[in-house]
Amino acid sequence: MIKNLRPTDTGRALSDEPEVEYTCRICRDAHFVHPLKEDSPEVLCAALNATTTCLFSEILAGASLGEGVHDISGTTIRIVPVLNTLCLTSDARQRLLGTFAELRRRKTASIFEELGLPRPNRDFSNIKSRDVSLDKVLPDRRALDKVVFEALGLTEAEQLEVYRAVVELVKNRLVKAGSV
Repeated sequence: MIKNLRPTDTGRALSDEPEVEYTCRICRDAHFVHPLKEDSPEVLCAALNATTTCLFSEILAGASLGEGVHDISGTTIRIVPVLNTLCLTSDARQRLLGTFAELRRRKTASIFEELGLPRPNRDFSNIKSRDVSLDKVLPDRRALDKVVFEALGLTEAEQLEVYRAVVELVKNRLVKAGSV
C-alpha cells in the first residue's frame, strides 16, 4: 500500500501526463507532482496531504534552512513514502476527495492546531504530545487521515501514535531552532 514516487533526475515521478501543482496543507509549500499514468492527480494530492506525509517529511527532510524550516526539496520528495492510491477502493477514493475538498475550503492551521492542540506559546511548553487524542483532531483533518490510515491497516492506537510522533518531531525541531 505504500510506494515511492518513481524519480526522474528532476525529482518527479515518471509520467507522460503534465505535472500537477499542489500546495501542501502541512508544509504550506507548492510542490509539482507527475502522477504515474494510472493515478488520479487529485487523489494523489489528497493522499499527499495526509498527516503520514508530514511524519515521513519530518523524518526524512534534509538540512534545516534556519529558524526551524526544513528543506523539503525534490530530493526529499523522491524518498517520502506515498500511499499507493491505485489500491484504494472506489468508496475510499471518493471519501478522500470529498474530505480533501473540505480541507481546502478553510485556512490552514499549524500542525499543532490541526491535531487539536493549542496555538504554541514562544517556548512550546504548552505543546505536549500526550494531549493529542483522536477526538480532538480537526474533523476534516481526521476524516482525510482516517481514509489513509484505514488503507494502511492502522489501528486507532497506531493512528494516535502517528499523530503524537508528528507533534514530538515538529516541536523538537522548532525548539531546537529557537535555541540556536
